[in-house]
Amino acid sequence: MLGHASSFLHRSNSPRLLLVGSSLPSGEGFPDGYSNADECRHWAEPAPALPEGSYRFCLDSGDGVMLVTSGAPSGPVERGDYTPEGSSALEAAAAWFEHLWERSDPISAPRFEVRSDVSILPDGPEAVVKSRIYVEGVWHYRVRVGEKVRGLEERFLAEFEPDTDPEEWIARPPKVAREIAATLTRAKLEENLTEPSTPFGPRARCSCRTSSVRSSRCSARARGGC
Repeated sequence: MLGHASSFLHRSNSPRLLLVGSSLPSGEGFPDGYSNADECRHWAEPAPALPEGSYRFCLDSGDGVMLVTSGAPSGPVERGDYTPEGSSALEAAAAWFEHLWERSDPISAPRFEVRSDVSILPDGPEAVVKSRIYVEGVWHYRVRVGEKVRGLEERFLAEFEPDTDPEEWIARPPKVAREIAATLTRAKLEENLTEPSTPFGPRARCSCRTSSVRSSRCSARARGGC
């Protein structure tokens, strides 16, 4: 179902996308290419008159793509043109598309991308978005917090704002090694550092030399040098 809808969206010219049904619990919650649509709307109630599946219409008002997830049992693939009588099954589906479109609610774009960093409200820890689904008018996210995965509605998440001030780090209670490593790595990437970062600053150059014992080690290694 999603594969056909994605193909329709990529082949259409700025289509309107209508989701018919209570939810779309698969992958990121919408077919690939939904961002190509001029507008997305959602009709949450089942549509018994429409077989489940993906539809594409070439209408006078522009291209339309409809994805029915709650309807009658799906049937074989059909293709066709308009008939003089206007009585084909696809023409009936196109009429339903126009009818439901005017009565459907707009779908807001998701605020967070998959694999993006977020914060859990009100003052929760940092998390990483693993997947998202659109259910009954609300975006839901699966986020990883440490070793656990939680499911949260969009209203419980906020954009992660990294803190790059070392003085603020020192004033806070100690964190676990995983969080310390994530903070240091993020600071290195954002500051475009070319040398590995340590809690004491960029890696220092070791000034000690030895010519007789190759296995000698500088004692400054434990302090961030060498």
